Amino acid sequence: MNYRFIDFPTDWSQPKNSKDDVKVPEKILSSQQKTKEKIQTFPDKKLEPVEKKDSSLDFVKEGIGNVKTSIENLNYGMNELVTLDTLDGTPLKNTMLSILKNPQFDDYPDLKGKTPEQRLEFVFRKINIALTKFYARKLNIGLTEPVPDYLKKVVIPATELFLMETLAQMGNETNINFLGQLSSMDFSSLGNLVTQVKDFSEKFSFSFGQGKTLLNLTDFLALPKNQAQLSKLDDPYEFYQKVLKNPLWKQDITTKDSPKPNQISLDSITWEQFDLRALKNNLSNEEKQQAFQMGKEKMKQQLGSIKMVETPETMKKMLGILEKADGVFQNIDALGNKLLDSMDVLGNTSKVLKSTLGFDLWKQIRKTPALGGALNVVLGLLGFSGGVEGLERAWKKRILERELKQPQKAYIAESYKNYMQKKALQATTAKTLLDQHNLKVEDAAQQKFALDMPLIKSQILQKIGEKPELLNLSTLKMTKSPVFKGEDFVQEVKVGDKTKLTLKRKLSPQEREAFVDTYLHEGLERFASNPKALSSLPNADTLAFILLSGVALNKDDVIDGVEAQVFLPDQYTDAALATQNGQDRYIYPNGSTPIGNNKPVVNPNNPVVNPISPNPSAENINNFVENIGQKPESGNDINNDQLDEALGRHGYNGSLLFYDKVPGTEEQKKAFKQKMEKIAAELDINPNRLMALMASETGGTFNPAIANKSTGATGLIQIMPSTATKLGTTVSALRSMSAVQQLDYVKKYYQLSPGKKFRSLKDLYLYTFFPIAMNHSSNPNYVFQSSTISAAKLAGLHRKLARGKSYITMGDFNHYISGMVNQNVPVEFRNQFA
Repeated sequence: MNYRFIDFPTDWSQPKNSKDDVKVPEKILSSQQKTKEKIQTFPDKKLEPVEKKDSSLDFVKEGIGNVKTSIENLNYGMNELVTLDTLDGTPLKNTMLSILKNPQFDDYPDLKGKTPEQRLEFVFRKINIALTKFYARKLNIGLTEPVPDYLKKVVIPATELFLMETLAQMGNETNINFLGQLSSMDFSSLGNLVTQVKDFSEKFSFSFGQGKTLLNLTDFLALPKNQAQLSKLDDPYEFYQKVLKNPLWKQDITTKDSPKPNQISLDSITWEQFDLRALKNNLSNEEKQQAFQMGKEKMKQQLGSIKMVETPETMKKMLGILEKADGVFQNIDALGNKLLDSMDVLGNTSKVLKSTLGFDLWKQIRKTPALGGALNVVLGLLGFSGGVEGLERAWKKRILERELKQPQKAYIAESYKNYMQKKALQATTAKTLLDQHNLKVEDAAQQKFALDMPLIKSQILQKIGEKPELLNLSTLKMTKSPVFKGEDFVQEVKVGDKTKLTLKRKLSPQEREAFVDTYLHEGLERFASNPKALSSLPNADTLAFILLSGVALNKDDVIDGVEAQVFLPDQYTDAALATQNGQDRYIYPNGSTPIGNNKPVVNPNNPVVNPISPNPSAENINNFVENIGQKPESGNDINNDQLDEALGRHGYNGSLLFYDKVPGTEEQKKAFKQKMEKIAAELDINPNRLMALMASETGGTFNPAIANKSTGATGLIQIMPSTATKLGTTVSALRSMSAVQQLDYVKKYYQLSPGKKFRSLKDLYLYTFFPIAMNHSSNPNYVFQSSTISAAKLAGLHRKLARGKSYITMGDFNHYISGMVNQNVPVEFRNQFA
């Protein structure tokens, strides 16, 4: 399912007329060119692992790449097709069925041999999955969370009806042009995307306006204050009529606190304005069901006879867009991450947009106002609700997520829950607290200081006493009073090109108490002395949450996160403590840990070999995805005896494959060999299998600066730009490293996929090419295919593997690997590849 050699054809409007006339995607062509260039310097190279290195690291929270796509398709592909059911028996459905009877659709692998009904279900299923992905990003629904009923049964069906009506109003000829231009949009660059959206808005003004309606709606739904009502929604037809078609969304809506006279603040819009029955609770279940059926019949009459898809050409254009959807969402995720990476470096949206776009956006907007609207639409498509402000919020959220390791999450969840259960307040608590700290605020704001301060203080002292490592050193350094100076306990240490804070010495019990007293006073004073900050504080419980959290996280980041509504008490009210015996959770697919890693395994009996197959539970996937982003600590270096023992298990005899091809002096070659052996031991693999991979990826040069011009993939294992970011570096930095230095990042990459998994060269390549097949490695008759790609399509893209057939078997793959070893690997090394 997570196939990394594959991409959908770039133009589905041109079907394949035969298996000998396969339109190869540009992505594959560019990769083939890359392979051709490599073969010129490394003639024996055979395998073409195209653009692969965004694998395991892309299982993380905001995850990107093929694994995320596969999990999303698996998770979202089970939604009910409410809209298709609504159209049952209508002229529109009959028209689409008639079109899909056309024999030319047999040329599409996913439709070949299917009945018109099955083909139509496929089309609606793809639309449903794409919309679910869109809303999941906007509403921050986790990768493995179940799709909420309000989304799959109400919001998405209503959105489908809305889009159908949009196509109907444009007419068939316009639809063909509209869908054709939409399918050709380039989502790889922010500048190009802004320009395309601006041009699109001018050429298709009606559809652009409809798109803005959806983005405004999703911004409204994404506001934390509005999400509490979402679970009450139960009628897609009412939602369509009263919410989606509400003229309110056509107005100029802004996320800023102070809108211009002609604007509406998004925050001022309320659910009450839509007069939804579901939110009134004044109807019986029978009355609700009756209203539901009436709405459904009305939709049948209203949309059942519209002229949305009139010709095979329109259907082909629609298929073209749908088959590109996975790639589009991956590009969206990558582009969004690129903007956030730039925010990390520049820390300012104006600088980021200028750097990314290549011009001063705000000056250009004054000259061309339409650019501003185009930018907000683009940022909305990237998942940043609220345009530029949404980008800033997402960045603040990302900063916090980096700090929120499992111990911090557990501490915040436990301490806040304990506070809410045990707090003891009096009518005079707030005034007494303000007087004690010599602080003054307006009478109306006093109750925001109704805190059980002794309870807060005792919890913090207890926790940082039991676990000193919980204390955030940035917060400690910033805390200062006449009796306590946090900077005296902290020092800056240079680690590579970065500066890290370390503790000079542990705090004594008296010093801990002085710290907590100073820290709490500063926290209270910060809000009491800043009217704007105080006005943004909803209540005293939120202030307690801030004070408790700011000890374990950077206190400034906590306050920024709360103000931006990306770090809220509600997220921790009933949060489960995700620790086991006081240790961090780490989970690996095969229940093992790398050499030197002393972290406990959560589930040693976990049957999951590949995180999305075979049939993992949601809990399995969630555990894997949640923890894969936490890099296991390697612990103490292994000694020479451990190293020899670890490598000897795999038949390694001390002679490194392709040693003479490693660049540099003899001293540098020896350093490379020594480090390669150490890394291989920690990963529990034979270093020569990794050397074979590096030879393949670098064309036999082992050049750490080698890069793919098309993708930016760089270095010894061709690390993708998005993957480099997850490893804490950039492809530019990787290109400037020596081969020895870059091995550190090779290790980081493979540590996220346990070495025991790669028991052979076949395993390494199988994991790279088609991971779901690893579960069938011993079955020579197993046919490579999945729910998202047919056997024929896969074979068409990899004819060498298929050996002239219309499918690829495990036997074919075995033959391919065997041939590669026999032709590329010298005889004296081949026994290590058995």
